[in-house]
Amino acid sequence: MCRRYARKYATTRQFALKTLPYRSSLEHVISRWITDAAFTRGSSPAPLKFTGKHSFTSLVRSAAPKLKASEALLELQRHKLVTGRRNGRLRLICPFFPVRGNRAIDLELFTKMTVDFLRTHEVNFLTNPPRGKGLFQRVAHRSISNPKVALEFNHYARAQGQQLLEAIDDWLARRQLKPPRTDSTGPRRIGMGIYLINETLR
Repeated sequence: MCRRYARKYATTRQFALKTLPYRSSLEHVISRWITDAAFTRGSSPAPLKFTGKHSFTSLVRSAAPKLKASEALLELQRHKLVTGRRNGRLRLICPFFPVRGNRAIDLELFTKMTVDFLRTHEVNFLTNPPRGKGLFQRVAHRSISNPKVALEFNHYARAQGQQLLEAIDDWLARRQLKPPRTDSTGPRRIGMGIYLINETLR
């Protein structure tokens, strides 16, 4: 975060820094909802009843056994990731957990994404891998783009990036370790992050 925006967040009531609880268990629930055939309809997350077979409760129990279904639903609805009522159908409307919600910022997640970005540069810079090796790092941009297309570009890039990340998430979910292992060959975090370049926003 640049100094100007950090000062803005720290000195205004609207953007006062508060930390959001980092809930990896909720990410597991979302990932299972969009990849497990028991909780999907075609290629999309299925609307779920709160209780019963193939329900939201059974989803939470299978993805995060230590998390209560009622607490998971409350948290997901608070961040506007799930709509619906407990006596009806619950629908997942956003498959990724936000960095910021209302007047709070998930500083742990924000820091993790920043470190991931810098680590990619570090690995490629220090190891100087041959072409086709190392960590994938590419940029597509134009220095003389028309500012009028910036908003259209944001919508287009968001849609394309969402599709790519959902495909990556599905690929990883189908290859995750079950059950988790604790030895030297146990779980390690791998994935992909995407960011946009848009100099019209300051």
